[in-house]
Amino acid sequence: MAFGVRMGWVAKELLGQLTEPKYLRYLPPGYDPGEDDQRRTVRSRLIKLASLDAGIEWLTIEQIARLVEVARHARDRFLVLLLWGTGMRIGEALRLRREDCNRSPTPRRSAAR
Repeated sequence: MAFGVRMGWVAKELLGQLTEPKYLRYLPPGYDPGEDDQRRTVRSRLIKLASLDAGIEWLTIEQIARLVEVARHARDRFLVLLLWGTGMRIGEALRLRREDCNRSPTPRRSAAR
């Protein structure tokens, strides 16, 4: 955030509203607190934003549909749709057994054990 202020992208007043002073009780190895601990107080963000991993690429619906079209076997089509619909990893999907699924018609019961 301080970099954005220096570059002129963020107003200085906004930086003051989004950060607060924080006293470092425990110092990381190699951190110099300065004389009389003047650098022991740092600015801490009030709002912490979770960010997505930039290395993850998501498939579009068209790409999923294309994968289903080119799959040769029903098993492969099922796996593509299962992974897409549930967010499972391939290892989790391949470890599923019939006993793991509840095929009861009542909606109150969970579909998986």
